[in-house]
Amino acid sequence: MNKRVEKNQLSLLKLCDLLRDIVSNPHLYVTHASINNALSSQGALAKFVDDIRGIHSSSINTQKRISENVLEDGYQTLNKLRLAAQLSIEQFNLSSQIPKKDTRAGLLAIIEQLKADKQSLKEEMLLLTMVLDRSLRQSERYASQANSSIQALCKKEHRELLDILSSRKYPLDTNVVKFP
Repeated sequence: MNKRVEKNQLSLLKLCDLLRDIVSNPHLYVTHASINNALSSQGALAKFVDDIRGIHSSSINTQKRISENVLEDGYQTLNKLRLAAQLSIEQFNLSSQIPKKDTRAGLLAIIEQLKADKQSLKEEMLLLTMVLDRSLRQSERYASQANSSIQALCKKEHRELLDILSSRKYPLDTNVVKFP
């Protein structure tokens, strides 16, 4: 194999490594204009140069030809990595554009986030309550097959758990039927 082909293969592999790193750590590459420009199109990616990383420019046809031998799905793999890196940087930019807390828009954004968090916690609490209720019913069914001392202990512990649940500040509305 000649040196030019080896150099192109190594460059392509290093370019793939760079793209994977961008996908994993977009915050490190947001400010690199040359990288962001290279992600804009296939041709721009082919012309991208980074001597420090060992990436040199080539034609898009050369990249396609070499990627068929080096990458698993050929050039499609490289293009998917390019698109994923571009999307990763865009999403990072959008997430960092949250308004400041001291503005009306910032406070409204915080309120919306808190409302979403509250709803999520309510749903989780409801699910945990239903799981606990089911577990209590199962343990009662198992205890019914045991001797009377185990049944009494089970009823006592059920009452304690139900007392804890009923002492919550904000009871949950459930359609679960509770046993005595």
